Amino acid sequence: MRISRGASALVVRDDAVLLVCRGSGAAIGTWAPPGGHIEAGENPLAAAQRELAEETGLIAVPVRVLQVAEVGQGERASILTTVLMQLRLSPPAKARSDAADIGWFRIEALARAPLAPGVGSLLTRLHRNNPR
Repeated sequence: MRISRGASALVVRDDAVLLVCRGSGAAIGTWAPPGGHIEAGENPLAAAQRELAEETGLIAVPVRVLQVAEVGQGERASILTTVLMQLRLSPPAKARSDAADIGWFRIEALARAPLAPGVGSLLTRLHRNNPR
């Protein structure tokens, strides 16, 4: 079995996180940080930066890796690297590529939102480590 690799970009602005609603794939209809597959020869930081631009039109630079986690099971298993990003160019974000929608959300407001697997625990840990 071959495990795929993915990267996601977590952007925080004014106590809110940027999430996209997945428009395709296994997690369709759920909210998650922008992300996707790591291309051959690409590192996770560059992949997170590219996926953010493709799915939202936003330009950001990597700050640090927040977590590396195994997501999914069996044939759908993958290693996902989540990267904290800082915006450099922030025109109005627009859903693009495989993102059906986009929004800025306060973490505490996401308790009942349909989040992609693992996103809730990531955001809870982020909120716990960076209280305002």
